[in-house]
Amino acid sequence: MRIGATIKSKIFFAITVGFLLCCVSVPDRAQAQNMEINNVDDLALGTWSGVGDLSASDNVCIHSKHTNQTYGITLTGDGAGGAFTLSSGAPTTLPYRVFWNDDISLTGRVEVFAGVKLGNQTGGSRFRNCRFVPTGTNANFSVEVSATDLEGVQSGSYSGVLTLFLSPP
Repeated sequence: MRIGATIKSKIFFAITVGFLLCCVSVPDRAQAQNMEINNVDDLALGTWSGVGDLSASDNVCIHSKHTNQTYGITLTGDGAGGAFTLSSGAPTTLPYRVFWNDDISLTGRVEVFAGVKLGNQTGGSRFRNCRFVPTGTNANFSVEVSATDLEGVQSGSYSGVLTLFLSPP
């Protein structure tokens, strides 16, 4: 998933921040028949005005045929060691935080850490594409870039890749 934003400060510089969700994966072929993520969109963080954090979120569909439609989720970035960072091509990176919710809201979300499995998530759909779920989605992830971190980077276009790995609970 690509996450993007343009950031402008009071000192007249612009930073574009973006993410690309490139990879949504499951552990093996047998598991792939029992689990999948759908309705995942790129995130655009918008233009930073020099005040406040930047954030974006996406509601997704988790399909799981495991007991009670439970699942585990692991997220990684494309920074060193899977870190959640954005890059402008320069040596400078911009860290971001990631949150997961096994519901389609920001209320009740929990922060996830790169490469650390968040297990026993509930609310997965028995049906692919959340066919019988009114909204077509049943989970949410969100990202945040802090104003403090944004103030500390050079003007430029920043982007990164966030990978979601679905696994048994």
